[in-house]
Amino acid sequence: GKSCYSSTKGRCGDDAFYFPESADCDSPRLLWVHGGSWEYGSPTTDGYAQLASKIAIRSGAIVMLPDYPLAPQGNYSVIMDHILHALRYLATAKLGGLACDPVAGK
Repeated sequence: GKSCYSSTKGRCGDDAFYFPESADCDSPRLLWVHGGSWEYGSPTTDGYAQLASKIAIRSGAIVMLPDYPLAPQGNYSVIMDHILHALRYLATAKLGGLACDPVAGK
């Protein structure tokens, strides 16, 4: 995924992924957009990482927490662009070394 930068709050982290041990090409994929009123937080703050790993383990889903530019640099349009990019990436990428083609469904 994309990295982001907020000039007043510094560099955002990279997108975060959590894989259950049983992950394969048929595993569901979950995009989780972290909270913070678009103004604070990241995939690695506020306990998101701990909860995302538990969701991955218990659901069997590959969980992606995208990062995005925070307000005020990240207005709604910029943030949605990052989120939609993350969604497209999650839907089509070969993740975690899995030898599958999500577009073809295999």
